[in-house]
Amino acid sequence: MLRPHRSPLVAIGAALVALMTGRAGAAPPEIFTQLALHPTDPSRMVLAYAQGGQGLLFSSDGGESFSLRCGAAVSASFTKSRAPLALTADGEVLLGTFGGLVRGSADGCGFADDAELAGLQVADVAPHPSDPTLTFLATANPVDGARTGLVRRNADGSFTALGASDGPSPEHAAIAMNRLAVATLPDGRLRFVATALAEDASGEPRALVRYSDDEGATWQERDVDAAGARLLLLGVDPTDPERFAIALSRDGTSDDILISRDAGQSFELALQLFELGGAAVAPDGTLWVGDAGGDAEYSQPGGLYRFDDFGAAPRKLATYPVRCLAHRALDGRLFGCERSTFGRIDPESGEFVATAGFTSVAAFVACGDEELAFTCKPQLCDNWCGVLHYANAPLCDAYAEEKPLCGPAARGYGQAYASAGTPPASSATVPTSARASAGASNMAPDAEPAACQIGAARRAPGSAALLVSLLPLLALGLRRRPTRAAAAALHSCASSATPRALSATA
Repeated sequence: MLRPHRSPLVAIGAALVALMTGRAGAAPPEIFTQLALHPTDPSRMVLAYAQGGQGLLFSSDGGESFSLRCGAAVSASFTKSRAPLALTADGEVLLGTFGGLVRGSADGCGFADDAELAGLQVADVAPHPSDPTLTFLATANPVDGARTGLVRRNADGSFTALGASDGPSPEHAAIAMNRLAVATLPDGRLRFVATALAEDASGEPRALVRYSDDEGATWQERDVDAAGARLLLLGVDPTDPERFAIALSRDGTSDDILISRDAGQSFELALQLFELGGAAVAPDGTLWVGDAGGDAEYSQPGGLYRFDDFGAAPRKLATYPVRCLAHRALDGRLFGCERSTFGRIDPESGEFVATAGFTSVAAFVACGDEELAFTCKPQLCDNWCGVLHYANAPLCDAYAEEKPLCGPAARGYGQAYASAGTPPASSATVPTSARASAGASNMAPDAEPAACQIGAARRAPGSAALLVSLLPLLALGLRRRPTRAAAAALHSCASSATPRALSATA
């Protein structure tokens, strides 16, 4: 993570927070990164988030509410970046990692590392274009002599290895695929399209777009000039598998969206984004691309773009940061997420209607006698349920810790009070029964934080009042120099538990 220079105002604020809490401050706020939709059950979906130890959120009501399984209770190999995520027709969650495949259920239970694919990075997961019972995986970076390539997950949950990618050849010493898509050719065969990084015999890297029409037995490959960028496949046109969409993702500068109409032989620049946030493809060939915007979301607020087909010019539908996108073929619905909110998106206008977010998560997933509140406590009390994070999320009522401040204690700390050292109502100790519960909150209406006013610790109301008085000045300084750390803190303060509808225009 980048650690830019902090302005003096930020340093003053951090010092005062540390003075009153005895802690150096909270970690960066969590952000949504990936969304998986069930292919046949519209009530089921899974959201992945990064930072704060990361984790997964599960919905059984179509995204109106979510329950949590923290990263510590998913897998030790759960990575801190985009993790390939999929839901299968039989209700299994597939999570790709650098060390293999993690499998669990759509209700958030029974997670374990898969032994069969151990030692292979599961780089991406792609659905069959017409058979929801079949799913395909692209593997990379083998260890102990394992072969990489395509793997099919069958309807019964078993795996079948298809064509291999690695192996000595005059052209390449190794190939690591990173994104995969599958489309149907006019004759009914499947076309597998992937972006990959190859290493030739001399050790030089090459960025490739490749496709196979025989389940990976042979591949057609095209070099792409991706110097200084990560080459990422966004999708293949379901109506014309000769048309591909790719992205050149860069650190510190804009990302390029390119379209090919000749199976990767040539590409044309179609769009430039500040930061690629997600993409989704509909069966009719409509392509949506999201711009995540900047961390501060001031000068670079992000946006949603629509290509009516892979040959059309993009149209900007709306201005907001897009962190994930997914289209559901069942009913034509489009879903997406901003930094900390999830909701429905109108496919035509781009209007975003938030239905859930971090602050509205009310429970851990229910998995029999599994003590998720206990397992997640170190992770959540250092991050999500702590100061400057989402302590007002109802599930944080499972904790009542003061070292570090966690749950209602952290929530109460976020409320300024003015006189006689009277503690805020929400700082009262949560009963033991509430601490042990992973269910809905008993939080009183007056326990809501007061706009992230870094409030009075019981021991030092004067210091708290001083910091509250400095907040407008701190905000002004942060707006002039929106560092990543400052922007994260401001965004966390601005987060609200109340869903909202966003205008389709800037």
